[in-house]
Amino acid sequence: QRHGNRLSLMLIKIDNLSRQSHQRAPQDFNLMLRSCAQFLTAAMRDMDLVVRYDVDVFGMMLPGTALTNATGVGERLRKTIQQCPLRINDTQIHFTLSAGIAESQPGEDLALLLKRVESATAAAAAGGNSVRFHNGVAVELPGEKAVAIA
Repeated sequence: QRHGNRLSLMLIKIDNLSRQSHQRAPQDFNLMLRSCAQFLTAAMRDMDLVVRYDVDVFGMMLPGTALTNATGVGERLRKTIQQCPLRINDTQIHFTLSAGIAESQPGEDLALLLKRVESATAAAAAGGNSVRFHNGVAVELPGEKAVAIA
């Protein structure tokens, strides 16, 4: 923010990854986790950062990316991951994701930005297989009116 650059954060919840951790052998779950991480990393620019945020959640830092562009990235990832099943032990595992996005605002600290991203991710996960963003006031579904979640 110091130089007027935009920064968007995205949290991506792999919808059925947590359930798979209980149904699969540890080595199979680790393969699934690494595959998801590689998929997300390969889909991003070199300047973007992908990290593991929770058991079934990845975080992405998108420097220089406006909220509308970050929402487009989330939608692209959501649609693409559905078309890329993972084959383990003669079984195809299909994934969906729910993503929450927020763009940093002037004077906002990291804790508040993360709170807004987490709120958008929770709303996306509640609906399942969707992308939501926090506009600074409320959570929205791209193309629809704001949902009253602060």
